[in-house]
Amino acid sequence: MWMTDYIQAIKRQLRDVYSFTPLVGSTDDEPLFADIPDGEYPMEINGKTDRVRIKSGSISCGNFV
Repeated sequence: MWMTDYIQAIKRQLRDVYSFTPLVGSTDDEPLFADIPDGEYPMEINGKTDRVRIKSGSISCGNFV
């Protein structure tokens, strides 16, 4: 999986699992957000659990359990 695809998967889970509302103009494949609260958001992607961290609007991923 390309890193761009991985980030898209993270954004979709922020929408679908964590119920953050994307901005108007987003697509189903790549939702866009104005602000996601800082925190850790565990996600299962490609069969692995990644503890995705958001801090000041930046995504830190690849933090596998």
